[in-house]
Amino acid sequence: MQSETPQAVESARKNANLSVHINPFEQKHFLQSRIDEGYFGPTASLDRSAVFEQKASPLVKNIKADMSHWADLYAKDEMGAHIERGKRLFELEEEWKDLPKGGMEEQRWTASAVAAVASSFEYYMRKKEVPFSFFDNQLYYMNLMVLDKGSYGFGNLSTDHRGVQLDTGEGKTICSGVLAGILSLKGQPVHIIEQNYLSTLEHAREMAPFLEQFFHIETGVVVDLSSKVEMHVKKYFDDKGLFHEELVSGDERKSYTCSGNKVHEASRDYAWRRKIVYADANSLSTDRTLDSRIGTKEQSWYASAERYDSACAGGR
Repeated sequence: MQSETPQAVESARKNANLSVHINPFEQKHFLQSRIDEGYFGPTASLDRSAVFEQKASPLVKNIKADMSHWADLYAKDEMGAHIERGKRLFELEEEWKDLPKGGMEEQRWTASAVAAVASSFEYYMRKKEVPFSFFDNQLYYMNLMVLDKGSYGFGNLSTDHRGVQLDTGEGKTICSGVLAGILSLKGQPVHIIEQNYLSTLEHAREMAPFLEQFFHIETGVVVDLSSKVEMHVKKYFDDKGLFHEELVSGDERKSYTCSGNKVHEASRDYAWRRKIVYADANSLSTDRTLDSRIGTKEQSWYASAERYDSACAGGR
């Protein structure tokens, strides 16, 4: 018996009201467009990233032009620029609520938000007499991490979950903190996950004053402090007067809030419920297992995993 052609099979399925099997490779220009976008080959992800970055070049230029506008405002009238920045941040919050998601409207909103917040941070650093300017790859990184799944001028983002790498020394700490401020305009809780409790405390103290000054946000800090104390037996009486012996480690679980330059001890629950939280990886995994204070179904949260293998993979 002569086998039927694929076209005949598909036609028969269609006539029988069955789902049609579509081979995307047979679509016109599909294969060439995939190759152009860097989806095939041993370096597929790198090729695709290079194509995205090249196509996003005009977007980054527009952001830098917008940032120059903000810099001029601060240079001419510092108080007036503060008022305009506050108005713009409020407008961005309101615009996001009714903004069509996943397309060019969101891309324009994101570019404007990145420009407003990044220029604010540059001004903040100048007031501290620390020369600082964002590089193109940092602005591009923050754009990719803010955008939702959708189709944009530089390409398609097929998922809300993605990783974007910044190499060692390329400003992961600053970009993560500034990015947290941008995401707060969308009403999203932000969790910045660090490798250990030392970097968690250090980076929270570094970025909390900026977040407090420009966004009026109290930053949460959750850490598990490593201790050299060996395992020991804890002896105590409970509320009913019963005696207990419990084998415990010397590690301590601590939580704080950062408001400006001040750090205060706080309950773990209170710290986790701040809009922006810095935490070490061990605290995140332990607390996520113990209860639902973080990552609930109602929350859409971002995490920036810093300094693993001397690299940063920001993920959503």
